[in-house]
Amino acid sequence: MVGRESGSVRVRAQPHTQVLLEKKQMSEQHPGEVESSWPGYESVTITLGVAETISRALLVQPGGNLLVRNWRLRDFIADAYNIQTHEIQGPDWLDTQFINIDARMAEPPTGPDHIKQFHLMMRRILAEQFGLTFHRETRQMPVCALIAESETHIQEARSGDPGPNLRRKPNGVTMSAAPMELFNRFVSQRLGRPVLDLTGLTATYNFSLNWASESTPDETADASPLGALREPTESELRVALEKVGLRLVDQSADVEMMFIDHIELPADIAPAHSTIPMASEQFDRFVGHYDFPHDRILTVYREGDTLFTQVTGQPPVEIRAESDHKFFAPLVDAEYTFIYDSQGRVAELEFRQFGHNTTAKLLDERTAQQRAEKMVSQILRQMAAPGRSAADSGSGAEAETTAPIDPV
Repeated sequence: MVGRESGSVRVRAQPHTQVLLEKKQMSEQHPGEVESSWPGYESVTITLGVAETISRALLVQPGGNLLVRNWRLRDFIADAYNIQTHEIQGPDWLDTQFINIDARMAEPPTGPDHIKQFHLMMRRILAEQFGLTFHRETRQMPVCALIAESETHIQEARSGDPGPNLRRKPNGVTMSAAPMELFNRFVSQRLGRPVLDLTGLTATYNFSLNWASESTPDETADASPLGALREPTESELRVALEKVGLRLVDQSADVEMMFIDHIELPADIAPAHSTIPMASEQFDRFVGHYDFPHDRILTVYREGDTLFTQVTGQPPVEIRAESDHKFFAPLVDAEYTFIYDSQGRVAELEFRQFGHNTTAKLLDERTAQQRAEKMVSQILRQMAAPGRSAADSGSGAEAETTAPIDPV
């Protein structure tokens, strides 16, 4: 039952004592065995991902395209089989191996179950490219039951809401048109044990979870981009859940486990990018201010023998050369291609991230200065407007990572 209170939509959960758990159907998979009903792919490229990055994504895109960036292999298996990572028993390297995948489905899916079709294609990729085989066993183990109070601060998604996805932010997470099973995987990863969903929430939802820091300012201070996303402690997570009307109860339960019998990396897998040496003075030809969308500026500058880029309002990011005009940033999984004019001077750059391309033309110093002054003036006017604070102006907004459909 959905009720409206104080201008916000809240979801009233069914009493958890009436919830019937749906048992996951996870067929055993033996060598050479692939379900004929799983969608095929017309192309697939697999490369090695990196661990030291703030950009991880598992995205479905128009035309039946699957894009995976810097995704832990254990998480990819869990996503494909709609299980939690702690329900997988396999080699330790599943936790330290990160992968990138670009795949195109042979027949792009349509209809309300299109996400499920992508998950089934992921199973085919695991079987055919990674040689995954497994069997099932039931084990009793400590778990956390997730229970919804009689009324929660969770908004049921409307038709047309973008999703499903889970966005990370510095001290929290935001769900958009996503099922609870997606959220449960996120919680399970932070707790280190399986989560049993006893909420009775079976639709898709929009809500945010925010955790307060238990650390001192000195302990949490980190000016680097890697410090932007902070993992919650278990007590912080429990308090944050209670604020939206969810509660964790510790107990033991029988859990169906996936025991991996065989898995290996593709024989020809290689890093997504390779670095070439470049003299520091060669970097200077790329230095300048570039016209970025939404009246922002992307600045390229050199410090010693290192080249950096910085978008307005974001921290600087190191970029590395892979050719005489192509660079990449492993930290944010972005590619930069500099384009020359007829006189051999840099005129613009192409920025590529998560399958999207942006062209940014080189600005002259005067135009760049005027753009920066205009942005500062807009922020000051917003801060001075009655009833608005610096936080309302957007100047203190928390940056979010690109939205995956599965948790990181």
